[in-house]
Amino acid sequence: MVIHKGASVNSASFDEVIRRLESLGPVTGKGEQRRAACPHHNGRSSRSLSVTRQEQGGALIHCHAGCEYRDVIATLGFDFSQNSTPYKRDKQHNQEPRPQAASPLQAPTAIYTYDDENGELIMRKLRYNTADGEKTFRWEHGLDGIRWQIGLGGHTPVLYHLSAVREAIAKGETVYVVEGEKDAETLVSYGFTATTTPGGAGTWREIDTAALSGAQIVIFPDNDSAGIKHAEQIAKNIYRHAASVKIVHLPGLPEKGDVSDWMEDGSHGSTELKAVASSVSMWVPTVHFRGHSLRELRNLPQREWLVEGLLARGELAMIRGPSGSGKTFVAIDLIKSLLTQQEWMDEHAINPTGQKSLTVAYSTNEGTRALADRFESALDGQIDAPGLQVFTDVPQLFDQMGESGVLQFMEDYLMQYDTTPDLLVIDTLSAAAIGAEENSAKDMNVVMSAVKQIQAAWDCSVILLHHDGKHTGQERGSTVLRASMDLVLAVSENSDAEPRSVRIDKCKDGPGGDVFAFQLVELGPSVVVRWNGRWDACESTQSTASTYTREIISLVQEQKRVQSKDVAIGLGITDRIASRSLEQLTDIGILLKTKGSSSQNGGRPPWIYSIISEVENVRSR
Repeated sequence: MVIHKGASVNSASFDEVIRRLESLGPVTGKGEQRRAACPHHNGRSSRSLSVTRQEQGGALIHCHAGCEYRDVIATLGFDFSQNSTPYKRDKQHNQEPRPQAASPLQAPTAIYTYDDENGELIMRKLRYNTADGEKTFRWEHGLDGIRWQIGLGGHTPVLYHLSAVREAIAKGETVYVVEGEKDAETLVSYGFTATTTPGGAGTWREIDTAALSGAQIVIFPDNDSAGIKHAEQIAKNIYRHAASVKIVHLPGLPEKGDVSDWMEDGSHGSTELKAVASSVSMWVPTVHFRGHSLRELRNLPQREWLVEGLLARGELAMIRGPSGSGKTFVAIDLIKSLLTQQEWMDEHAINPTGQKSLTVAYSTNEGTRALADRFESALDGQIDAPGLQVFTDVPQLFDQMGESGVLQFMEDYLMQYDTTPDLLVIDTLSAAAIGAEENSAKDMNVVMSAVKQIQAAWDCSVILLHHDGKHTGQERGSTVLRASMDLVLAVSENSDAEPRSVRIDKCKDGPGGDVFAFQLVELGPSVVVRWNGRWDACESTQSTASTYTREIISLVQEQKRVQSKDVAIGLGITDRIASRSLEQLTDIGILLKTKGSSSQNGGRPPWIYSIISEVENVRSR
């Protein structure tokens, strides 16, 4: 017999206790004192059970986690009889002896047998109810089909009712997964094939996934956080291996209730259970990075164009150019096309598949009177423009304290309007990013994150108006800006070399490079954009010049003499484009091409380009 602090019996040997503990897990220590995990409370992470050899070979057991000795004895498979004697504590510590245990251990309340996939019994789990109303379990393995011995005996626990599960899978029948053998037996009694993990919630293993490969799975979780988490764990593990997976939350199930409670409340049966399961959609995992086959990509929803071929819903665009080039007028002309459903640039259809009129929010810190004049002229004198909301301030996109400026802007918008806009125009980026260092990738990432927050919340497109750097032919600031854009439109001012134009500088699904010429024509209180067609169709003696003409001329005027590589670096373009553009300007008589000095390593001398007027001035001196 075994005792636990307070009773001393010698009918069971210390050696037998150690043997049974070793069948359950590691036992440490030597000689008269050993330590092991307590089998009663399934201690795995610490060895809370101490076993000490007593006189005549008996054993003193103490669970430092506080388990009662009767429970520990029951788990180890010993009987507790009335011939035990209380263990006497040291009286100098004034501790009273525990009362003598007199009642025998109760019989198990349930025995659950586990078979392998061939139907052979290999182990069983015994359930006991403890004195305090809790439940405890003990594993036994079969010796000869009749006798059982405590412990697993080297076997690995399998899914409950494994042979029935495999048979149901072969027949294409549904397998119901529950939490615990009791619930599995409940469903079996109603004619279902049901199983559970041998270790309870949170113990799903790879061998369990393999056992359910190809199955149609329905999971009934217990109605508590542990049960729901366990169901999700099972679904995630078997999703790619099972034929189908459902997680069914039973309606009206009380907190901490299970499928047995639901079936046995007197109002539900197998028909109701099947009906509930049938009404639930297949479980699909929530993934942040979803892969697609090419066929799936073809079947994805098509882009919803706001401006066909250029800007779709949810995309980000930038209209850039030097100060005074007409960026704002180009943006207002685009807004007019969106509101009136007229082609933009006389070429690009507006909202071709849309079923409703579009709304635009325009946010700027320009003067209110000048802004009103510009829109009135663009809209042919109309002062009522349904679908247009103008804000005379811009949201602050650079907020290191939590993007509160963006949140305030969106909150204020929804306080005034019933629907969110299809397009938000912010004029200008620098006004909306006060405090940000434009050349800092870190700061510009903060700004772009704020913009994308608006896009995601409103499912809208956003256009940012931004300035070019001086003589660079490119937008100011970090490369993060261009990399974030789906569309970049470059506006050039009027010059001797070319008229005003808009170049498609970057296009998400196209090569870009198309140039559209325009004029600013006085109309009413302001000026408006009038398109003159593609630049290559303009009747200009210099129509073959590069789309980078203005930028190159400015750069050559500043540096006096340049090589092709200087232009490529200065404008951020390829050497090939730089060379071709310089040759075009040479052909039409704007630049003079001369051969430079040979390089020190004996290589070919570079070509040097300069403005012809500058050369003539030098010669005349």
